[in-house]
Amino acid sequence: MIGLNPGICTLLQSLAGVMLNNGRIINSMMLTRYLIWLPAFNEVAITKLLYPDNPQDVPCAVELMLAIIEFSNSQCSIINNLFAPDVDTCVDLQSIALLSALLESILLPFTDVSLSLFEQFMLLSQYSHLTFAFFHAH
Repeated sequence: MIGLNPGICTLLQSLAGVMLNNGRIINSMMLTRYLIWLPAFNEVAITKLLYPDNPQDVPCAVELMLAIIEFSNSQCSIINNLFAPDVDTCVDLQSIALLSALLESILLPFTDVSLSLFEQFMLLSQYSHLTFAFFHAH
């Protein structure tokens, strides 16, 4: 996991970003736009997460992953609103929700000590299936 977190986050922090099944690219510009919605983050905190001094900083990478997961969980009502006026924002939020599911499935088995072995296995299985689906689509 330690080698994986900075790799995913390095992609997210770049302009190239990560493309998901719906064709949206999640990169530092997109994340800057949306992570500011979280009450716990201001522009300085987001800049530190998305543009760290050391790209291999694992605690920063984990913090970025947790921020994306928290953001996605906080936006469920907008994601599920089929009649939202801003379609682009809804599609962006759905992309971030997909990414959040991927990040949560690789992060939680290694950080949540309350999970049973079965729950850890299920999350890691979910991670492998999601990564295969994203890889296969592109």
